[in-house]
Amino acid sequence: MLRMADELRTRGHDLHFFGPAAGTGWLGAQFRKRGFPTEVFRLRRPLDVRCLYHLATMLRRRAYDVVHSHMFAMAVYGAAASRMARVPHVITMHGDCGETQYLRRRVALRWAIRHSHSSVAVSQPLLRLLCEGLGIADDELQVIANGVQDITGDARAFRRELGIGDDELLVVAVGRCDHDKGHIVLCQALDRLPQDLRWRLALVGPADAASPDVEGFLASRSWANRAHILGPRDDIPDILSAADLFAMPSLTEGLPVALLEAMVASLAIVASNVGGIPEAVSDGQEGMLVPPSDPQALATALHHLMTASVERTRLGCAARRKALERFSLAAMADEYERLYTGATRHG
Repeated sequence: MLRMADELRTRGHDLHFFGPAAGTGWLGAQFRKRGFPTEVFRLRRPLDVRCLYHLATMLRRRAYDVVHSHMFAMAVYGAAASRMARVPHVITMHGDCGETQYLRRRVALRWAIRHSHSSVAVSQPLLRLLCEGLGIADDELQVIANGVQDITGDARAFRRELGIGDDELLVVAVGRCDHDKGHIVLCQALDRLPQDLRWRLALVGPADAASPDVEGFLASRSWANRAHILGPRDDIPDILSAADLFAMPSLTEGLPVALLEAMVASLAIVASNVGGIPEAVSDGQEGMLVPPSDPQALATALHHLMTASVERTRLGCAARRKALERFSLAAMADEYERLYTGATRHG
């Protein structure tokens, strides 16, 4: 969202950020830091009519041309508020996140999709999952792949911060620490590696429901001092530049931006074969794909790439090439510009 907002602003568009008071502290701060006007609303309960009317009032007051909502709750509230304010609405779904498992959520999201101008899934597997789960036709959603920009970082600064030696390999995983991101699986895989391998682990992203499990597992291991739980960071380019391997052991995914950023950074990838990940990473070409929730398979892939520097370099170069060719920020912004233009014409 941040990167696309930056890109669209360079094209002459005026963007405002709306977010719930609870849950978007970091994101809202980043939008404000970049000079975007921001609005906050309070969602007090799952069905909050007062919040809905407040949102609709804010949309009317500014006379927006289009509203773009991301993920389930914002998609539903955004669709309803936009309808009340008579503003075209666009939805992007980045993952399933259980929306298709519960009847109330299925009904709500299906209603939101059918009362929005356009609805987007970030990968073809996610589109199929949503259409099947919601009982909607394939043409009610379209795919726009996430995109990333070409960024570089300072590897030395980050390795110096953590005291990582030149002979130590750095494995990085970026994402919130929840069950679906599979951080505990990554820790279990690293626990199976030979003791003589020299490596470090950096887990980057906000704490979530799985954090206590990960922290408890690490605390019980003799190698706990090799693992760094860093929380959310603003220096992701530096971290990726400092890394030797990028791990994404997710149990479910759409098309994760963190993965695409790692590819741009020329990192060999070890990831689960789920969701939209195989659309970005082909096994043996840009990285290695393993079954989800399989610590042994993940350990085998990590060990192979830790001990094969030439292979790491080959995969990393191929990953960067593919990311820049197929998943550019400019291409993503082009697609959304087209949607916005169509939405305003059909208002």
